[in-house]
Amino acid sequence: MLQQMRDGIIDGIIMLQQADSMWQMVDALARFYAGESVEPSMAPSPVWAITAETADQLTAEPYALVEGYQDQYKALWGTSSAIPEAKQLLNAMLVRPNQLQTTEQIATPVPEGKVIDWVVCGVPECAALTQPLTEAAEALGWSVNAIDGGLSPETVQAAWDLAVQNGNDAVVGTGFPSVMFATQLAQLEAAGVPVVQGYVTEPAGNGIIASIAGGDAVFTMQGSYEAQFVLGRIGTEANTLFLGGSVFPGMNTVQNGFEAEYLRLCPSCTFDALDLPGDSIGTTLPSTVVAYLTTHPDVNYLVLGMGSMLLGLPEALEEAGLDVRIVANFPNEVMLQQMRDGI
Repeated sequence: MLQQMRDGIIDGIIMLQQADSMWQMVDALARFYAGESVEPSMAPSPVWAITAETADQLTAEPYALVEGYQDQYKALWGTSSAIPEAKQLLNAMLVRPNQLQTTEQIATPVPEGKVIDWVVCGVPECAALTQPLTEAAEALGWSVNAIDGGLSPETVQAAWDLAVQNGNDAVVGTGFPSVMFATQLAQLEAAGVPVVQGYVTEPAGNGIIASIAGGDAVFTMQGSYEAQFVLGRIGTEANTLFLGGSVFPGMNTVQNGFEAEYLRLCPSCTFDALDLPGDSIGTTLPSTVVAYLTTHPDVNYLVLGMGSMLLGLPEALEEAGLDVRIVANFPNEVMLQQMRDGI
């Protein structure tokens, strides 16, 4: 079947090098005056076909074949702060996935009426997961019972004690390693109650049937993605402060992944990190960050180990007259609304 076409006489353009060929000419001269060899005959140009339906893609760089050609040439000449590899990696991330990781059909009927105990950690990112968990359960005719897990070892253990006492059909938790509730986990396993963990560094086992969005490799990749984002945005100008902490073990792995990728892509870029306690979120964290930035005025990017670290931070930065950019993992509703509002 032919693709649906717009009405009009001009149906397409075959794009070869045009504006970018002028930059290629200057590149040849630059190599001549730098005393380097000049390729007398370049390889045939690549090609890009544009239809009437895709013509809007030319708006950003009209008459150019290669996307981002100016930054790429400037990088070759040493006159640009852009890092081509980082920009390519960032561009790939800007495309939203449309395929689930899980694709295997369930072959037998799923029983209805199950109840999941949901141990909710004490940060907004965890609370934000209650609705999608509930919606998924309801799609199966199940229900969710939320239990406040807090942030301290005492509150986490109390929450898992309650899950054992409830005797429901399953337990789901996020963020905290199973060593914090090993006794309760063994009791649940003995009772035949499956447990699913998420956003932890440890693999499944010892009563945990699955570990979702977790494992060292996943957290390392999260840090790598943040590094690619920062360097894709501002290149070699980056001077970055990572806001980390040990309240969730995965955050250290995210930080390590960030630092490794950041320095791989930009060995000359400055990097530092703060280890912030969980109870500083929304309380003393903003003032701690402001104090650091006041004595390190060249920092131009903050990388947040988790979205809830944003609580009170933009307001504190504005009040102190500090101009930095921020990127974070795991958004919450407050963070999303601030992005929408241009804060």
